[in-house]
Amino acid sequence: MSAPIKATELGQSDAQYALGTRLIANQDQAEGDKWIKQSAELGNKKARKYLNRSV
Repeated sequence: MSAPIKATELGQSDAQYALGTRLIANQDQAEGDKWIKQSAELGNKKARKYLNRSV
């Protein structure tokens, strides 16, 4: 398992946000939103800002 994927599964909000934005850039909006939402729930400010802007 790659380090970034393991970090997201371990609840590292920065890694979750990065994965989410990468997925969205690659046209996987639903999966990207899932990871960004998880990141926001852990308190990631960038993820919260993204979700507030998206609503």
